[in-house]
Amino acid sequence: MANVTTYCSRQNVIDRITDAGFEYAADDNQSEDLTEAEKVASIDEAIAFAGVRIDESLWKWVDVLPIVQSDTARNEPLKHLAIDIASERIFQRGGGVVPESIAQAASEAKATLMRYMANESRPTGIAYPIDAEDREVARLGTPVVVNPRRRGPSVVRRRY
Repeated sequence: MANVTTYCSRQNVIDRITDAGFEYAADDNQSEDLTEAEKVASIDEAIAFAGVRIDESLWKWVDVLPIVQSDTARNEPLKHLAIDIASERIFQRGGGVVPESIAQAASEAKATLMRYMANESRPTGIAYPIDAEDREVARLGTPVVVNPRRRGPSVVRRRY
């Protein structure tokens, strides 16, 4: 997952799905004994999938992808989108049935990403480069000043 932003951690996904959900969704060999390797593999693949989906929706908004994230500093709104998408991906492995609550949350997350891609909204918590069309340009130059002519004793009037 080196080239993909990991917007959520393994523990975030584990907390969302629970151990019973993993027994149902991630047991690849149907042994009813989920190994730690199977669990980690399914989570890592799902997190990478979610990261790619989110990165695809952010390319208009940021200059550099992947966005730097760490276990102590993650973008919270994007983290929750990633958890929802990754959770659905785990249940979809092997053609499994996705629980209604997970499917609904993932559907909402994908709709949010589509709004980002369509320029209908901006993701929160990201430092944006200045948009060229949003800048106001001030034109500086020499101001034009008109001073009225002074008429007085020093002015000679000629009549023709």
